[in-house]
Amino acid sequence: MKWVALLALFKRVNWKLGRRIVLFFKEENLTPTEMVVMLLVSKKDKCAITKMADYLGVPFSTFTEVLDRLESKGLIERIPNPKSRRSMLVISTSSGLELLDKIERKIEMKMEEIFKELSEDTYHQIFNVLNALNEYLNDEEV
Repeated sequence: MKWVALLALFKRVNWKLGRRIVLFFKEENLTPTEMVVMLLVSKKDKCAITKMADYLGVPFSTFTEVLDRLESKGLIERIPNPKSRRSMLVISTSSGLELLDKIERKIEMKMEEIFKELSEDTYHQIFNVLNALNEYLNDEEV
């Protein structure tokens, strides 16, 4: 039962942190899914639409709606894939990158406020354990 308790703890912590951070998305009229898409696109030069939809586990039609909203807000742009005439790529616009930077700064400040009582050593311990778990789960076959 100790593993079920650990999973429940992860879920509670994730929910509590997410509840505080999602406010920054809402202030900018973004859904959490839109924010995740913007983060993914910003980390790569160009992102294939089908690969992003698969990665997020979102049906292609739903994902297209998310992209439509982001594009109408001027935060992303769809461009033809030079390697495949049948697919499109997504890139960040300068407005999208600026907004993302603004939100990330707010998140950093909020996380500093939440974890201000943690020592630097405790922070590194938590980070290292979660990072090791993440790496293990990346390597594990599903």
